[in-house]
Amino acid sequence: DMVGSGDGPDVALMKRARKKYPGHTLIAGGGIKFSTHLNELKIAGADGVLVATSLHNRWITREDVVKMEKDNIER
Repeated sequence: DMVGSGDGPDVALMKRARKKYPGHTLIAGGGIKFSTHLNELKIAGADGVLVATSLHNRWITREDVVKMEKDNIER
């Protein structure tokens, strides 16, 4: 129900799902508007994130994603 809303992801749900299903691949979707949301979901345990609306609306740009990947490599 959060898809396309830009209201922010349900990070708490991702944390609960990661705890309950540690060996599963978890993909988050819905509510993502800022690149910081991607990082929050990664920390919460998401293996991937659906960002179609965020990209179409230019809330998140290719440059944002490239920067995040670069930052992750440097850590």
